[in-house]
Amino acid sequence: MGDATARPDALLRARRAALGLDEGLTAQRKPRSKVTEQASATVRDRAIFAAFCVLTIAITCLQIFAIPVGDDAYVSAVVPIMAMTLPVLFYFAPPSINPTRLLLYVLLVLCAGVSTGFFADHYSVASVALFAVLYLPFIFSLRTSEANYRRCLAFFCDVMMVMAGLEFVQHAIQLIFGAQAWPNPYKYLPAGLLTPEFTYLQPIFWGSPYNKPQAFLFLETSLLSQYLALALAIEIAMFQRVRRIALLTAALFATFAGTGLLLLAFALPVLLGKTSGRNMLLIALVLVVITCAAAETGWLDMVSRRLTEFEHAGQSANHRFVEPFDRMSTFLPRSGSFYSGIGAGQIEKTDNHQFWPIAKATLEYGILSGGIFLAYFLYAMFDRPASRRLAFTLVIWFTFEGALLTAFNPFTCMLLSSFFLIDRPRHNANATT
Repeated sequence: MGDATARPDALLRARRAALGLDEGLTAQRKPRSKVTEQASATVRDRAIFAAFCVLTIAITCLQIFAIPVGDDAYVSAVVPIMAMTLPVLFYFAPPSINPTRLLLYVLLVLCAGVSTGFFADHYSVASVALFAVLYLPFIFSLRTSEANYRRCLAFFCDVMMVMAGLEFVQHAIQLIFGAQAWPNPYKYLPAGLLTPEFTYLQPIFWGSPYNKPQAFLFLETSLLSQYLALALAIEIAMFQRVRRIALLTAALFATFAGTGLLLLAFALPVLLGKTSGRNMLLIALVLVVITCAAAETGWLDMVSRRLTEFEHAGQSANHRFVEPFDRMSTFLPRSGSFYSGIGAGQIEKTDNHQFWPIAKATLEYGILSGGIFLAYFLYAMFDRPASRRLAFTLVIWFTFEGALLTAFNPFTCMLLSSFFLIDRPRHNANATT
């Protein structure tokens, strides 16, 4: 019975082969499959780029806007924009979920929740919830082409070039009409729509009639300085467009803020790691020329006055770089510090500055939660990064100049690095920039 059934099938296959029907069907299927795959990749890359553009504009142009969620609590406008953008993006570009990232995230939320719910005398529910929400997107990654990743980074640099232009416009306005002529959203917009606890207007130095620029849209000058440094890092590591490097460097100096320059100083040796000798010389020449020009205009004298802030408690530099270390060294030997902290949202704010993310996570949730947070963040950033040099720069920036619950800080790290897995040719699958 089985043989009788098999014979007609064998004869049918033989006849189809003789007529060339199987070969024709096979020949037609392969091109269709390839075209379909290419079309799918194109849709995926376009969706990723569109979402990247929306989120980049949100984290740079909409920093000043926030949504009140209770007494003395607010959520940056970036958070709902991210929450609306990601589901649409994932529909067109299904994400990958790394099991290790997911495991670390679950452990982080559980440990932080137990530390807060069982051991903290005082805590903010809003802070715990925001902590969980802000770091959830780190579990996702999107496959894309290297060309599309570079296209995304180029858009980020384009946005920051516009911000550099706005910065110079601000300088021109205050030199011609005075610093009070700047459009100040904190003066004209309702307070309930604006992010509190940041220094939007700050004199270049005490008693100066001129203010540091924030390109109208950034919360404060130090943030503009940091984002200019990130754009400069991308240009040096990825594109090496000398004219843009020159303009971004000039804009960085013109902020009169030191945070971006500190970031660049720490990251520059790594950023220049694979740069050709010719480009390295050109970049170095640009940096030297602009530094000399800054010295001639008195920039170094004005900025050097702030170096004494490291030594005085309560000053900006001391609070940003010295006090977190002092608080950690006092907290770590405390009884129970391994599993509990002072409570979510209990870090004191001084002069509208915030602690390092790792310091805040450890102090508020305990050493165990702080350690898991650090492991989770570092693993996400160095999990097959599209660019190791850029990932390193972002880690330095976020660790020492970022804030744990300021939404655009972790979202920037995600957008510029941890969100991307690059589809590279097989012979170059292990290469990273």
